[in-house]
Amino acid sequence: MKANEDSAILEIENPTNVDIGSNESLESITSASQLLQFQDFPRNTDTSTVHSSKNAAPKFNATAVAVDESVSNDEEESDVLLGSGQKQPQPVPAFWELSYFAQYFDVTTSQVLSRIVYSALPHKNKSSGNYIERHIQSNADFYGPFWINVTLIFTIAIFGNISDYLRSEGEADVWHYDFHKLGLAASTVFTYTVCVPLFLWFFFWFRGCILTYTLFEMMCAYGYSISIYIPIAILWIINVRLIQYSSVIIGALLSGSVLTLSFAPVVQSDPAKTFKTSYFVLLLIVFLHALLAFAFLVYFF
Repeated sequence: MKANEDSAILEIENPTNVDIGSNESLESITSASQLLQFQDFPRNTDTSTVHSSKNAAPKFNATAVAVDESVSNDEEESDVLLGSGQKQPQPVPAFWELSYFAQYFDVTTSQVLSRIVYSALPHKNKSSGNYIERHIQSNADFYGPFWINVTLIFTIAIFGNISDYLRSEGEADVWHYDFHKLGLAASTVFTYTVCVPLFLWFFFWFRGCILTYTLFEMMCAYGYSISIYIPIAILWIINVRLIQYSSVIIGALLSGSVLTLSFAPVVQSDPAKTFKTSYFVLLLIVFLHALLAFAFLVYFF
């Protein structure tokens, strides 16, 4: 009976009729049976192994590194080409392009109004400087002087004809509109605001003055200096010579003083300056400025 039971057990453990006589076959059977058995794991396991597995270093991915390197190289090349995101300086436009003249009209309304007001208010301060240093040198423009010249031309031409009409007492046979006054006023105003600054600039350059202004700044200052003659030209329709001449003298002294205070440091920086030359240039500036107003009054009114 015992032999039969042993044979039945062997048939169950070795269903494929493997030869169990050898040691190697027994060892293979034993290892296989151990793998198929259930194992018990304790609940209080060591958590260090779990944390160590979580904090383990990530696997090295050669493909991702290659992509990152290519992206970084592209970014470096783009930074070199674009200057690290900074705005590249724009090329200077040519003289014949309209964008070249845009810089001379880049001015705000508040700046224009301030330059018009202070062109008739003589003021000199050592800390803030004169009129050109305070208002013109920071951003000289042609916008204000151009429209001031045009406004003065039409004001003189229109109110000059109105003044003639009032003197003729509205008689059609005596009065007629003179269109030639508009052309004469235009040529006079533009000649004064261009030629006088050009003469002063050349004179200061010829004398070798240490302190000087650019031709553009001088033309800008002269363009704003004649703005005071616009309201004065409107007052000239009053046919009272005392009022007319008084307004001319006051306007010429106010705006002429602003120009004199502005050009006085330039005259004083003449290395070969003399007392006569200094005062002659400053008096010439005021004289030409007053002569323009008197010429308008005498011819147009």
